[in-house]
Amino acid sequence: AGVEYSFTMAIPENLEEDDIYVMWDWGDNSSFDWVGPYSPGETVPAAHTWTRSGIFEIRVKIRDDYGYESMWSDSHIITLIAPEFEIESISVELGKIKVILKNTGELDALGIQWNIKLDGGFILLGAESSGSLLGIPVNGSATISSDFILGLGNTNITVTAELENIEESDELQQEAFVFLFFIKLQ
Repeated sequence: AGVEYSFTMAIPENLEEDDIYVMWDWGDNSSFDWVGPYSPGETVPAAHTWTRSGIFEIRVKIRDDYGYESMWSDSHIITLIAPEFEIESISVELGKIKVILKNTGELDALGIQWNIKLDGGFILLGAESSGSLLGIPVNGSATISSDFILGLGNTNITVTAELENIEESDELQQEAFVFLFFIKLQ
C-alpha cells in the first residue's frame, strides 16, 4: 500500500467505433470515471495507489460513442500489505513524556508523523510536541519524546502517530498530574 501501480488494458481491434471510452474499478471504493477517447487496438495505461492493505478486485469496462457499455471484465485480484505499528507505552522522565512506537507489521514503517498533546491543567511549556521519524524496521521500535513540560494540574496526554500516504494510525491517551516539571501518570 502507498505505492503507485501501473496497469494496461488493450481495446479489442474488432470494434467498429472510432471512439472508445474506458472505466476502471480499483476495488477500494475510490471514485472512477470514463477516460478516453481511444481507438480500437489501442493500449490504455492507468495507474492507481491504494492507501490501505487488503485484497482488491480490479475490473474494467468500455463504452462507445452511442453509450453502449460492455459488462465488467473478469476481476484481476491484487493483495496489498501495509506497514503496521502501535503506540506501545507512555512513560515519563523529568519534565518530558516518552513514548515507544513498535512496528508490528511485515514491512518497514516509513514516514511516521507523531504528536504529543496535553489538554487540561495549566501548562506553561510543552503543551504540544510533534515530529517525524524516517522509519521503524520490522519488529523494531523507536522512542519519541515531548518537549520540556512545565505546568500545574490534572491533564490528559494524547499521543497520535500516523504513516504518510497510508491509512495507518494509532492513538493512546493517558491521564497525568503535572507539578512544575514533575509528571505523574495516573
